[in-house]
Amino acid sequence: MQTKPQTNPGSLDLVTGRLMQFSEKGVAVANRNKHHVRNFALLGLVSAVWVSYYFQQQFALSVITTMTMLVVLLVPGLALGRTYFALCEIGDLPRRIEQYLGTVKNSVTEYKDRVQSNLSSGASKFRLSEVLSIGKELREVISVARDSAELSSLFGGALLLGNPMFLLFLLLASGISALIFLAALVTFVAYLL
Repeated sequence: MQTKPQTNPGSLDLVTGRLMQFSEKGVAVANRNKHHVRNFALLGLVSAVWVSYYFQQQFALSVITTMTMLVVLLVPGLALGRTYFALCEIGDLPRRIEQYLGTVKNSVTEYKDRVQSNLSSGASKFRLSEVLSIGKELREVISVARDSAELSSLFGGALLLGNPMFLLFLLLASGISALIFLAALVTFVAYLL
């Protein structure tokens, strides 16, 4: 004898509440740090361009050498810039979670009601139109499931904030950008003299 699994009607609300708490903490961290990350990114990018220009002028470097140096010096600033945009995307996380969970809940409820109404009508065979209708509803549920990939990618950005390796990378990129800025400052003073 098989028993149907018991589901707790409040479990979805519990999961939703925990997801919202998680997303609100992520939003707070993102809002607190995104401007600092943006400033470091811009500082690193501008400094990389200046240092490359200065060394090209001072030492008459070839174009290929200058461009190679520029690309290498731009990497930390570009990494920080990408981090800035990820932090901006995290700000929309609570609204997207609510929208996604509402869509999933509505789709599953509609599909369940449709199947139960067909089963309770006493018909042992489905008509072709009912089968096509259920197929259409299943496609809609599948499309909602595909949308979850986008939601999980957004969660991935939020989860990066708690990853120690990512924080180490972010610290390293910030440190290198600061060193490039110091080099740019020294070369700018030398250029003026």
